[in-house]
Amino acid sequence: MGSICEQGETKRRQSADFHEVFAFSHSDFNSTRANSNNNTIIENQNQIIVKNYQPENALLNLNDMDIISEQMKKICKIQIKEKLGTGFFTYIPFPTKNQKLLVLITNNHILQQDDIWPKSKNSIKLFINNERYCHYLDIDEITKTYTNPDYDITIVEIKETNNILFTNNVLDIDEDIYNQPKQIDKYKKLKVYLVQYPEAREVKQSDGLIENIALDNFSIEHTCKTTKGSSGSPILKLDNHKVIAVHRGNFEKKNNLKRGILINAPINDFIKKYTVSN
Repeated sequence: MGSICEQGETKRRQSADFHEVFAFSHSDFNSTRANSNNNTIIENQNQIIVKNYQPENALLNLNDMDIISEQMKKICKIQIKEKLGTGFFTYIPFPTKNQKLLVLITNNHILQQDDIWPKSKNSIKLFINNERYCHYLDIDEITKTYTNPDYDITIVEIKETNNILFTNNVLDIDEDIYNQPKQIDKYKKLKVYLVQYPEAREVKQSDGLIENIALDNFSIEHTCKTTKGSSGSPILKLDNHKVIAVHRGNFEKKNNLKRGILINAPINDFIKKYTVSN
């Protein structure tokens, strides 16, 4: 069972490269209290997600905002040593057992293999619902793992528990993204939005477009605004609010375009890895 999180101070440091990793010491809390699931409930002045924000690229309307506000509560901030990024929970199908697996997805440069191997001493902190809840993710809560530096994706299966902190904060994957990989071109110029913890602050959204899709059929360029701490953020379709991609970082010479990866390739690899091994 994961343990509760500690109090501390936030410290801003310079990111080492073009990955949007945010370094810190500990999160800045006003007060904390533990609930029955060993999650810390954090009480401070920045818990309310403002619903009447203005869309940055005029793609959103009033009907979208209530839904997006609820989706924003489900995103988690991930803290490992001096790294900080964004991640999210979802269910993915596991055909051989006719079931769905609860997984946490983020960037590989945020959550690496060394962080999650059985003898790892690294502490993995998860902050959820605009930092209202905090949970230490223990290694024994993780079962299946998948890390891919080329995709810059890490997927870890979380043991099914009674901890509603996980099961009540799940984003849906757009099934078309991995069931129909030959139709990837239809995602070009698609209206999307990204949910993130920029600069280790409160959760925010940024809307934009998928501008380009690479020849490899999984690397994308998008126009959502991001900054340090945004790595691992989910990119969702505006029309159905389901995840189709994961944000990776910035380009060195393309200030208006950001890097991402469509979620179909790493999810299919994860399924194949454990279908073969089982």
